[in-house]
Amino acid sequence: FDDFHAASEPVRLFAVSLVQATSDLLARAAEGEFACKPRLTIVIARRPLGRRGELELDGQRRFDLAPFDGEQTRDFLRRAFSQETIPDDVLRHLASAAGGNPRFLLELAQHLVEKGHVTHDGTGWAFPPTLSSISLPDSLREAVEARVNALGSDATTVLQWLAIAHAPLSVHALQHCT
Repeated sequence: FDDFHAASEPVRLFAVSLVQATSDLLARAAEGEFACKPRLTIVIARRPLGRRGELELDGQRRFDLAPFDGEQTRDFLRRAFSQETIPDDVLRHLASAAGGNPRFLLELAQHLVEKGHVTHDGTGWAFPPTLSSISLPDSLREAVEARVNALGSDATTVLQWLAIAHAPLSVHALQHCT
């Protein structure tokens, strides 16, 4: 769950219920009720914007990850593009826009490639000297929504059906959704 701090109350309740049910299942497994120990990892990401994003769950591991700083952002992008030569202004602009969020940083980089602002010439990536005149998504949500909206109406309809399905849908069922 990304941006847990901004989640609606039903989503927050679902996440808490899922984590608690998983905890109960693991406790039963530890008592020998099952032949093997089930494994499940649930990641809940939130920003430290007050208590709304807090989860008080007993017995759960918590990892606090700090946002990327400028140097970590530079290293991440250099590795993502497999090259050292990325203009400093581009690195600073992307670091500022992503706010230290690695997932959003990757989404911004992908956005630049998909829009043709960053291109590959067969030997390496070519970057503009600056991004000051290039429009970037303001948030991860905006970037993902733009990507989904670009898919077209049939694909969007299929995604909507998959998002609300209580069980996996067959290809046959999905073909009748569009």
